[in-house]
This record gives sequence, structure tokens and C-alpha cells, in this order.
Amino acid sequence: MTLTMKQWQAKVKKWVKKHPQTVEKALKEEMLYLVGDVQKVHLSGPKMSWGKGSTRHATLARQTARLARSIHGEVIRRARKIRAYLGSNVIYARIHEKGGTIEPRNAPYLAFTAGGKFFQLKKVKMPKRPYLWPTVERNKKHILATIHRWIVGAYGRQRA
Repeated sequence: MTLTMKQWQAKVKKWVKKHPQTVEKALKEEMLYLVGDVQKVHLSGPKMSWGKGSTRHATLARQTARLARSIHGEVIRRARKIRAYLGSNVIYARIHEKGGTIEPRNAPYLAFTAGGKFFQLKKVKMPKRPYLWPTVERNKKHILATIHRWIVGAYGRQRA
């Protein structure tokens, strides 16, 4: 059965209302899995080719592994609401995920090397190369299965 994002969110919301503590524990487990999946699938392996094909299984070029090491998940529960965050605190993480334009702040040009060549440009348009969202999309069934497994383990089949 393929769930739309709205159906998926509705199912999780229902479970959160009925079993908030159990869902919180399940999501904490799932965050560990998702962090590993982002690192393995999108931040290591063969480099993604520029502007070609799907980014669903694409891998960002890696120089220092700083972005991969910075990926973290967090689950916050307040009353009967739970928020799960998957992200990075590295400054360039967002531009890779969402794309955008980079412009110099303190100089007339951006200066950098790429492919052994030196560049000075007034701005650079970065294509989006998502690595977080495709992981969540690809693992929706896994996330639901983990939450369901925790609820069944805690309360039995009739409560899930």
C-alpha cells in the first residue's frame, strides 16, 4: 500500500495522540537509522553528475566528510505533540538541500577553485542536491513500521 504524505502524516498523528511516549521512543530509534541512511546513501559513494538524472539516489562530492559527520536527528515532545528533526548545523548544508544563489558579502567577487581551475565570480547559482528529504521519502514505510513495532511491543496488537 502506497501512502501519500498526507495519509502518512495522519497515521502518525493518530498514533502520537494515543501513544506519545512510545512514538517518541520509536522516533528516536528511527532518527539513528535515518542519520546512517543519509550518510551511507547520499554522502558517500560515487559522485553525482551535474544536472543529470534523478537526485533520489545521488551522492554529493565529498572532500572532508564534515557534512556527513554533522548530520543529526532530534525528537522533541511537548504534551501530545512530537517533532522530529533531521538536519545539519554546517553552514553549506542548506544550499545543497534546497539550492540557491551565493553572493559575496565582504568582497566584490567570490573566489574559489573547482576542478583545478581558479574562479572569480559575482555570484554562483547552486542547483538543489537534496540528501535529507529523499531519505525521509524513501523510508516512510520503515518509519511507520518502527512506530507500529514499538506500539505493538508496548500495548499489544489491538491498540496499534
